[in-house]
Amino acid sequence: MRRFVPVTVERFMEQRRQAYALYRELFDSDCMFIAVSQVEAWYDRLYQSYIDPAPIPISNLFGRERFSFRALGFHESCDYLEKAIALVHELNPKCRVLLVTAPEPLFVTYTAQDVISANCQGKSVLRAVCGEMCQKFEFVDYVPVYETTALTKSWGIWSPDRWHVLQPFVEKIFSRLFGGYFVQPPEVELLAESKKCTERGEHEQARVSA
Repeated sequence: MRRFVPVTVERFMEQRRQAYALYRELFDSDCMFIAVSQVEAWYDRLYQSYIDPAPIPISNLFGRERFSFRALGFHESCDYLEKAIALVHELNPKCRVLLVTAPEPLFVTYTAQDVISANCQGKSVLRAVCGEMCQKFEFVDYVPVYETTALTKSWGIWSPDRWHVLQPFVEKIFSRLFGGYFVQPPEVELLAESKKCTERGEHEQARVSA
């Protein structure tokens, strides 16, 4: 089970500034990349909104009465993603959207299922949702990152934690992505950034895993 590791106020503010700077790019971007990850969600009754990640440990932080667990189904997931895509298009009509189903599996499930079964169900729902969005919007396309990773013949693409994809395979996926969608693929800059993200994710996982 993962344990809660807080960050300093300075690091929190830095993360928020980075997020706001990234979101501002939406208004001028030609393309937006959306990765759908899982259907298991936690709802904050006080603010009437979903939160990420789960409020762990719930009993020690805010009390069980404030949060409720929800496993989103196909129709609800479609509704949320459709609204997000429509909002992007309203703010920036020239922006095209690339969808992927994130390949990283569930670390833990809050359903009564085994985590492997819960992961399979969640990924299946999200893959179907992505297909629905591609049929609904002509400016939306799907990139088979999940299929490329999940259906590989080699376990060698995974890090020892069997959760993160190793950098060489990430670079292979991004190279194909850039070659298929960009006239002048920004390989150096984006691959370097993807490496930073991968390393940051592995570092955070090492910190919070017990």
